[in-house]
Amino acid sequence: VYHMDPNAMLFDPISNKAVAVNEQTPEGKAATKDAAFIQGKDLYLPLHTHSEKVEVFVGLIVVQGGSAFDEAAIKKLQGIVPICTMSLRNLMLHSSVRWQVDKAEAMLMMANQLSRDNLDERVLVQSIMQTAKSLTESDRCSIFLVNGSMLQAFFEDGKSVTMSIDSGIAGHVAKTGETVNIREAYEDARFNSAVDKATGYRTKTILCMPVHYEGSIVAVAQLINKKSKAGKIGDIERVYSKRDEELFMTFSTFAGVSLRNCRINANLVTEKRKSEAVLDVVQMLSDTDIRDVNQIVSHVMLGAKKLLNADRSSLFLI
Repeated sequence: VYHMDPNAMLFDPISNKAVAVNEQTPEGKAATKDAAFIQGKDLYLPLHTHSEKVEVFVGLIVVQGGSAFDEAAIKKLQGIVPICTMSLRNLMLHSSVRWQVDKAEAMLMMANQLSRDNLDERVLVQSIMQTAKSLTESDRCSIFLVNGSMLQAFFEDGKSVTMSIDSGIAGHVAKTGETVNIREAYEDARFNSAVDKATGYRTKTILCMPVHYEGSIVAVAQLINKKSKAGKIGDIERVYSKRDEELFMTFSTFAGVSLRNCRINANLVTEKRKSEAVLDVVQMLSDTDIRDVNQIVSHVMLGAKKLLNADRSSLFLI
């Protein structure tokens, strides 16, 4: 018995077997079938229910050796379909409610975490990356801060590089605001495999989404490789689902506010330092003999260095 799991895959919890919903397998085909069908030596019973007048595929029963069944046997099996359908539907509804509760608790925890880290941009960005990874069960995460026509990329190892907003998938998301969900990176023309070749890492799945604040895109998060699901018969590869997109979209609200508060705080600190530098110069000049030109020039140059945060400064008297 397979049921639809949150990652839009058919999952058998007994054998720990997952199957993609597509035309490549008979299990995947069942999502498009209205009635029982036999393929090979097995009988497939798709399970559908109706929600608000919309037919919903909830799972599948596979009976091995079904090719030997006659119509009477198949009809008997179809008699249990409504019961199985409602049972799986109730399981899905319960899981959905449980997930909403877990999501709310996770969001509250993350909001508290981000509120503590919002004064230091690098600390905040690292916190956002770790949180996004945890929520979406990703292997890696990078954050790209938007600054006009440039992106400042932050990575988990603490490194940071600046690039054009026209660069790569992150640049595309920063300019368009679109969500990019890639199931196979090497089949997407926008993917640059140079980093994989240099590091030996294998990128497969990518989820790249914008972080908004008051209608503007302030950052882009790029999540790499949805973690596999461990099972008794080996790891089950997974892809990013609509649930992952929804989860990150909710989280990005907190991230956007935190990043904005961080920038505001940085601007306030800068303005404070400028004011302090001006006051220092005014104080030094007031204590200096007006006839001592060299000392006055020295004080002004020192103040200019503080204001510009430069290593060297020159003053030309006209």
